[in-house]
Amino acid sequence: MLHPFMPFLTEELWQRLPRRPNDQTASIVIAEYPEFDASYHSPQAEAAYELVLDCSRGIRSLMAEYSIKEDGQAYVQALDVESERTADAQQAAIRTLAGKGLTTLEILTVDAPKPRGCAVFPVSASATVFVHVQGRIDVDQEIEKAQARLASARSVQAKQEKIVGAMQGSASEAVVEAERKKLKDAGAEASALQAALEQFLTLKLEA
Repeated sequence: MLHPFMPFLTEELWQRLPRRPNDQTASIVIAEYPEFDASYHSPQAEAAYELVLDCSRGIRSLMAEYSIKEDGQAYVQALDVESERTADAQQAAIRTLAGKGLTTLEILTVDAPKPRGCAVFPVSASATVFVHVQGRIDVDQEIEKAQARLASARSVQAKQEKIVGAMQGSASEAVVEAERKKLKDAGAEASALQAALEQFLTLKLEA
């Protein structure tokens, strides 16, 4: 489907990808248009893929924000049992995608205490990412940033609550469910940012 927009790149990829048995198609230009195969559809695999990408993206984002180029220590805390299983099984993939500056990665259980001295990246209602930053930051600045982010997250959460409330009985179940998921993600983000703020306040008291 990308070929009309990126013909040279897609042709190169086509030539490099392995073929199915008995497929002798010489070029993507004359290849048959792909058809949907329901047997390959797996919502669970799709969710797992998104979780791995989002967690690695969160780690990279925090490491870039705090200029951590080596000896990075990160944690992924799953917020439900299924996400915990996925993160544990895909730990190597998350670590690889997070970049070479990451030295250690630990997958935390759902009920594990939050790691201390860390900045937080709320992935979704499924997981939260932490990167250890103690000794690398100005605590007062981080408290101000965390307060601003928390206020913004709570504002988004409040708006989403109004949206979900207004939709009851006036929209399809699929649409309502999608907005409920957004609300759940917003709540998880606010909760994670609250925990991060408490972390920085504790660091200030200990300094």
